[in-house]
Amino acid sequence: MYFNIVNEGDCVLIKMLSKTFTAEVAREYESFMQKYLKQKIIVDLSQCEYVGSGSIGTILNSWHQSGKRLALIVTNDELKKILAVTNLLQAMKAQLFERKEDAIKYLQKMNK
Repeated sequence: MYFNIVNEGDCVLIKMLSKTFTAEVAREYESFMQKYLKQKIIVDLSQCEYVGSGSIGTILNSWHQSGKRLALIVTNDELKKILAVTNLLQAMKAQLFERKEDAIKYLQKMNK
């Protein structure tokens, strides 16, 4: 299991436990996301050091499917650079945070 799921108020926190977000991890991510797409979602990538190109597409797809009620927690500067090069940061700029509390605050302002 690559993820841990925790309820944070009216948000669901999906914390990635793996340091790499590969195709295998993306398959598990997609199965989790199908369960939670109707909720406000925080994907915590703070322990992640690498995201493969296919996984970036998976994240962007889940962001769209969730009605843009998805926030990412990214603390690794190298990972931020990878996300910037692939334009994921540009697409999700307002939904990228370094702290869980900021992501929760942002999502709680959104309508259900």
